[in-house]
Formats: sequence, C-alpha cells, structure tokens
Amino acid sequence: KYEDIPSVKSYPIIGSAYTLSNMPTTKRETKGPNVYSTLYQLYERHPTYKMKLPIVGEFVVETDPLEFTKVLQNEGKYPYSIVCISGSFFKQYAPKLWNLVPFKAIFSRGQEHIEARHFLNKGLFAPSAARGYTLLISDACRTASKNFPLYQKNVGDYMSLMSFEMFCAAYFGRVMQLTDRENGDLQDKEFVNAIRSIQVDPDFQSNTKLVATYLGYNVGFETEVFKKGKATFEIMMKHPKALINDFKDRMANDQLNEAEKGSYLYNAFKRGEDEKVDIGLLVQQGQVMLQTSADTTPLPLQWLLANLALNTQVQEKLANLLKGYLQGGDLTEEHLKSDEPAMDYLNAVIRENHRIRPTVVFSAFKKPAHEIEVHGYQIPEEQTVVLDTFSIQNDPSLVENPDQFIPERFLREAILARKGTSEAFIDHVTLQGPFSSGARMCPAARVVGIELKCLISRLVQDWKFEFRDKSIASVMDIPLVSSYNQAAVAAPLIPEMIITPRE
Repeated sequence: KYEDIPSVKSYPIIGSAYTLSNMPTTKRETKGPNVYSTLYQLYERHPTYKMKLPIVGEFVVETDPLEFTKVLQNEGKYPYSIVCISGSFFKQYAPKLWNLVPFKAIFSRGQEHIEARHFLNKGLFAPSAARGYTLLISDACRTASKNFPLYQKNVGDYMSLMSFEMFCAAYFGRVMQLTDRENGDLQDKEFVNAIRSIQVDPDFQSNTKLVATYLGYNVGFETEVFKKGKATFEIMMKHPKALINDFKDRMANDQLNEAEKGSYLYNAFKRGEDEKVDIGLLVQQGQVMLQTSADTTPLPLQWLLANLALNTQVQEKLANLLKGYLQGGDLTEEHLKSDEPAMDYLNAVIRENHRIRPTVVFSAFKKPAHEIEVHGYQIPEEQTVVLDTFSIQNDPSLVENPDQFIPERFLREAILARKGTSEAFIDHVTLQGPFSSGARMCPAARVVGIELKCLISRLVQDWKFEFRDKSIASVMDIPLVSSYNQAAVAAPLIPEMIITPRE
C-alpha cells in the first residue's frame, strides 16, 4: 500500500526540511552534509521513500530508473513537470509576482501547454534544429575563450556569463561579448548577475528567511529579502523583453545580418507568422528561455570544469584528441554527428561528469495519470514521484570505483559491452542528463548539450587549468552554495584556478 512507503520525518509547515538539513555527513562527502550525502543515506535505507517539502508537498522518491520508467509510461495526456511547481508556488505565495510572470503556459498543464511546447520543439528540441546552431555557438565560444584567464578567481561568474552568451548566440545569432570586461553591454551583465544572485546570495538560500518573507508578504508586510527579490525579478523580466523587442524592430526594418537570420528567434517569428502565433506570446516565451539559459545551464559547466581541473590526465587526453581531430578549430554540425574517438571521448567526459555530480538531483517530477505499482507499492493517481539521479550511479556495490572520474566507462565500446547485463542500468535514458526526461524534458536540452561540447572543446584546446589549492583532491572537497532551496539543485562554489595557455 502507499501508506507502507517509508517516510522521512516531517514537521508542520517545514515538512522534512529540518530532518534533511540535520542529517550527518559521510566520509565520502568531505564538505557535507549536502544534498549528495543526504540522499545517498536515504537511498541506503530504502530504495523508495516519501518526504514532504514546503511548496512541493508530499512526494515519493524513487532511486531505480527502471521502476521510475513505469511513471514515465503513465504520464497521461497532460504531463507534469518540475516547472509546474514554480507556477503553483507563485500563485499561492506571491500572486502579485505571478501576474508579472510571462508565458504562463510553460508552467501549466493542459492544451495550452501542449501547443506552446509543440512550437518550441520545432525550433529547439528537434536534433537537426538544435545542431543548426552549432556554428553560432562555436563562434561565441571562440570569441570568449581569450577572456577565460581573467576569471581565475571566479570561474562560476565566467560560466554564468558564458551560458547566457552561448544561448544568445543561438537565440539571437549574435555574440554579446559578455566575458569581455571592457566591452559588452552593461545591462546584459546586470541581467546575468541578477540570475546568479539567486544561486549565491545567502538571503535567497536561507529557508528561514524565505519562509518569513512569504508569510510576511501574505499579511501585507514586505521584508528586505522580499524587496531584494522583487528588484531582481523585475530585472529578469524587463531585460529579455527589451532584447527581443529590439530584435523584432530591426527585423521589421530589414536590419538583421546573415547570422541573425540563422537564429532561433528569426525563424520563430517567421513560423509565428505562418502559424498565426501571437507575437506577444513569442516575446514572453523568449523571456522565460533567456532567464533559464543563465540559471541552471552554468552548473553542469562548473562541475565539468572542476572535474577536468582535478583530473589533469583526462584533461590532457581530451585536449590531445580534440586538437588532433579539430586541428585547433571549432566544433561544427558535422563533428557532432561523427563517431570519431575524439567525439566519443568528449561525450564520455560529459556523461561521467553528470554521473558523479548531477546538478539537478531530482531532475524529473512526474505524476501518473492513474494508479500504478512502483517497487511493490501502489502509487495513487496524481501523486508526485521524483527520480534521485545521484545515488544509484554512485553506489560502490553497483558501480566500480564510483568516486573516481573515469570517462572510459561511458565510451561506446564499454556501453555495448554491458548491454543486456545487470550493469546496463547506468545507461538508462533517465540518468543520461540533467534536464529531466519523458514528455516534458527541457525543450532546450539538446541546445544546452551542444553548448557544453562547444565550450569545453574550445577551452581545453586553448588552456590548461587546475586548482590553486592542491589540497582539493576530488569534487567531494568542493562545497555547495545551496542544497535544498531549488528542488535539490546543487550549485558548486568553485575555488580559484590557475589557467595557463596550452602549447
């Protein structure tokens, strides 16, 4: 029965948050307790369990991707996802801010969302559409690579700027030069800094302050944290709209260059005309997409850079393979489709990075359309179920040397060799990336995957990088900025690096 599922101890209002935050660390996670150490301890106790968190409510955590597939196979006509939680949160706790949120269809369930998603998929999610932006993204990476050493002390800032830079290259067909400290638009940088503040500002990471903020808001009192959040939110709303409207005006006046005419936005406006889509909705859609481009995308980049800095032999091997294959050049669409050893190894490095440090540990929030059985338990219709993507991939009884960064375990030959064996669980589609799975997988997931490949292939060809602090021996020694406030989004606090030119 559902009632028999083990539960994490819960309290009124705060749910299981207190229990989670007070769990001990583990020997493996030296900078814990954190989301990784906590979830692994819960996994060791039970492969399926329940917990409660503010806003989310009660949900079931499943750790076996094969069992979670049953949920994916029963999503129904109107699938649920993690973004639905954001919509519910704003409606309940900050209705005035909810009124400012654009493109509400993306946060909803129903026919409106399906139609909006269908439009997005054509220009972003389809493999050929996503690969079509490769040259634009590579151009942005090449332009910004020279500025990488300027960010030795704050690599996290560089990755936030680059995430927005790369997505803007695909979205607008334009290199923004955000990492150039002397050039680049100050409003662009202010926008990225506003989003980064959500990740690193202590006020936004304190559960106590956030609860006090929303309780105060509901009785008509605005705390200083609320005022700060509101100002940040307004920047996040206004700037993307200004960029999109400027593009729209220049398009109407035939002032776009060839790169801009190859962008997502140009083609979206053209398709909007053909399909009679409200231009205002396209602008709102862009606001949401540009915000998310600078939000969660930087995190896998930061962890990837950290893993390469710690494993210099992997970094060297990747650099040599890419230099030999690309001859110092940029990734192209044809390279992405290649099965050459350099691309096989690049893909394996990115996959291993996600195994050892998934940035969105609960990447898939789903609700079955009817009662189903998962791991021997009856899950009621519309009960939220999430997948823990970290624990099973880092279980030493299932994965050899899980604390070591070994990309070779994801080379094509290794994957084929374990096909049909008990070890093949690690290749399950739900574990392969940080942007959910199923019917509501992130529509920009493929573009973000290309961004990862383009940027890392450029940086490792141009630079050598390592941590200045030699006592940092593994990613377990890197602290997290936040553990629980963003639905188990694990943001690393990357230490200072030493960056030198690669011969």
